[in-house]
Order: sequence, then structure tokens, then C-alpha cells
Amino acid sequence: MEAAAASAPTNNLHLLLFTITLLFLIFQVTGGRSPPNLGEEIQNVENNKEVQILGHQVVLAKKAPITSDRVVKAKRWMVPAGFTYFLVITGLDRNNNKAKFFSRVLVQPHSITVLPGERGWRSSSFPLNG
Repeated sequence: MEAAAASAPTNNLHLLLFTITLLFLIFQVTGGRSPPNLGEEIQNVENNKEVQILGHQVVLAKKAPITSDRVVKAKRWMVPAGFTYFLVITGLDRNNNKAKFFSRVLVQPHSITVLPGERGWRSSSFPLNG
């Protein structure tokens, strides 16, 4: 009976190490990004004012070299700090060629943070107006 009790902490430790290793591998494979099947796809994104305003604020905050920006695809999922959005933004570049940008955005009650790692955009935060 003592042998079974002594092996229980060892089994728990092995399970913990396996879980940590598995999570690390998932993080490495996804590049720290959320898997594409995570979150809910926002329907009718072209007519969703909230998403379009969010995309436009991201373009302004990042000083992206595009005009006529529109969010053409968006996903949203809940995280402990608020909501994370994945946005696909299209527009025209300085030479009037079509341009496409990707952005992950963390929306919290009083701020928006553009997360790093999407086409060279660095992390930055700005307060929500109003």
C-alpha cells in the first residue's frame, strides 16, 4: 500500500510534465498565434460598423500605408483580458495597388492593443475614445 501511495506523486509529476511539453509544442507549431479554427467567424463583416471602426482605428494607429481600408474578414474569441479579434484588412497602397494586412487586436474595456507578429506591425496600445 505504501508503494502505491509513493508512486501517485510520481505519476502526477509525469502527467504535469507531459502536459507542459504538449502545450509548449502546440505553441511552437502555431508560432504563438491562435489556431485558425479558434473563435467565431463574424458574419456580414462588411456591414458590421463595430468591426469596420475597429479595423480603421488599427490602420490609423499603425500608420499603415493604405487608404480606403475595409475589414473583409474577422474572427473573435474571448480571452481573460477581453476579446481578441483577427482582422483581414484590405485597401489601396500608395501606388493604388490592392493591399492586404492582417492584425490581431486585443480589445479591453478601456483600450485596444494591436498584438505583434502580423506583417511587421509592432505591439501598441491606444485608449478608446468616448
